[in-house]
Amino acid sequence: MDEQLVGNTQFFGEESQGRVCAAFVIVVGVGGVGSHVAASLARSGVGHLRVIDFDRVTLSSLNRHAFALREDVGTSKVECIAKYVKKVVPHIELDTIESFLDKDNVNRLIDPRADYVIDCIDNIDAKVALLAYCYKNNIKVVSSCGAGMKADPTWLQIRDISDTHGSNTFASQV
Repeated sequence: MDEQLVGNTQFFGEESQGRVCAAFVIVVGVGGVGSHVAASLARSGVGHLRVIDFDRVTLSSLNRHAFALREDVGTSKVECIAKYVKKVVPHIELDTIESFLDKDNVNRLIDPRADYVIDCIDNIDAKVALLAYCYKNNIKVVSSCGAGMKADPTWLQIRDISDTHGSNTFASQV
């Protein structure tokens, strides 16, 4: 483990890397964005990772999925991730949950002890349910929101969702 993370430890320091290794992070939605997030978190040394998704790998998703191969088409995305992550980081504590998150099951899928939840959901109702639950339970969230086919990266902003304005925005629904 120490040798695998030596670069991280040299860059961040032992104490900071130790916090990463002790962290419990939940990634919800492991498609084009979430699969890359899960892979990066595992490779960075996160000690406990939970991945949640209901979907299966499709041929059309191979161009954006972090590690799905043609042989994985038809398999659960979370099981595909588990197979890959365990080969790279065999000591990680990895939970896989094949489920669609909604307002009725969010309290069973999201552990309030998580250090962070990474929201990579592409369904508005599921996203709202997750964010509302995390807000009520004081869980830190990093949320990935779609660009709606926009291609100008100069419009990208990183801010609190409460700073978003307009009646037709995602924020107005949260």
